Amino acid sequence: MALEFLDEVPPSVSALILEIVASYGSLWPLVWHTLLGYFLLFTSALPSIFSSDGRKRRYFWRILSYWRVFAIIPGVFCALLIVLIGVLVAIAPPPTDIHSDYQAALRGDYRRNVSGALVDRAERLLAQVDRTNLGIGRSGPLDIICSGGGFRGQYAGGVFSILLPLVKSGHLKTARWAGTSIGAAAAAHHATHKSFEEFSRVPYAWQAVWKPMTFWRSGVVVREMLNQSIDQRAHEELSGVLSVTVATLSWPHPSNAFFIWKQFSVTDFPTRKVLIDALAASAAIPGFTGTCFFNLFVCDWGEEDEALWLPRSVSVDGGIVANTPVFTDGAREQLVINLGFLEYSNVHTFTPTDPNHDELIRLGQDHALALLKRSSGGWAGGDAIDDSPLRVISADDAMVTDAYGAGFMRFIDLDAVPWVRSSLKYARREWVPEASSVLGAVIVAFALQYGLAQGRSKS
Repeated sequence: MALEFLDEVPPSVSALILEIVASYGSLWPLVWHTLLGYFLLFTSALPSIFSSDGRKRRYFWRILSYWRVFAIIPGVFCALLIVLIGVLVAIAPPPTDIHSDYQAALRGDYRRNVSGALVDRAERLLAQVDRTNLGIGRSGPLDIICSGGGFRGQYAGGVFSILLPLVKSGHLKTARWAGTSIGAAAAAHHATHKSFEEFSRVPYAWQAVWKPMTFWRSGVVVREMLNQSIDQRAHEELSGVLSVTVATLSWPHPSNAFFIWKQFSVTDFPTRKVLIDALAASAAIPGFTGTCFFNLFVCDWGEEDEALWLPRSVSVDGGIVANTPVFTDGAREQLVINLGFLEYSNVHTFTPTDPNHDELIRLGQDHALALLKRSSGGWAGGDAIDDSPLRVISADDAMVTDAYGAGFMRFIDLDAVPWVRSSLKYARREWVPEASSVLGAVIVAFALQYGLAQGRSKS
């Protein structure tokens, strides 16, 4: 059953489609920033173009010249992809009902021996833990943060399979949860003490219904995943406890048109539908995991009486503004699961094609066990402190404050560096750089070359 969809087209074609999906999943913030930024730049500066004042016209074209570095390669890539998706949407048949197939794979017997073995393994590892002398949570309850990262989220499932039994037994206490994209979905699932084994089987369910030839309909599968994961009264339990990060459209001035999204943290869930809508919006990559292509930016938050906290709004995947949404009030220690540090294929990150995703779960279990057994607490899973996917940040860390420059520090240390570092390590280890990594390197190289050329021309 699983991965049979790869046999429907020639291997070369399926490999190309998967690389396109992975490339777009990796670079969509850059390309959409580029196109929307140009749109805002032209519309807001339209009076300057036709102005009789030569200074205004020169100002506009000067700003435009600075934008060329962000526009040429990613702009062409995004434009071609949009045309391709538009054609596919126009000619593809309407989506079928995936509910029965998804549910059958999620709760069926396919590879049940693997998911059951993961549950047994978590129990065996927990038996090694001295529950009276844990390496974390000594100073009080923890806040749990889980970053976005597609199917890397299975690593978080492995971590939670070790930590949550300690929470249930009262040996470890949690206060708040926060997440972006799959991190928010994983947090919602485990904060309500849903089955770890069910979460570990999510990739099998995706494999049963997802097809690369209709990858732009992944939003339908995201919705089905959330409907199966979120209990009927979960919104009551998670209101005020879970923070879901989404990116909402902002309308800047031409001088800062590159920054067109702002962070919005959803913490109040009046109904189950609002909770699912927020989680779906947090994972909505345009043209990919959005509900469809042409209205993907418009998040329907329900009727007005259900969602007074946020109007109908233009929103996308929260990873574009805060992929690792730590709390900034310094209230307590935070356990951060940063999926960006995992050396993992981009293709398997953005598509359910890894036949052995259980290895990620085992890695998460091992790292959680190592963290719990460290008498001083702190870090696990990396060669150094800055290289760990599982990390404890103290309440007085400068990174989790509202001090000037702290937001930029968080973006660099928690969002940018992990993904760049892990992608380079993975490409070097496998000796087969993926298309998304190559394209990203070309964009960076072009930007550096352009910057150096501009510097020489001005000197």
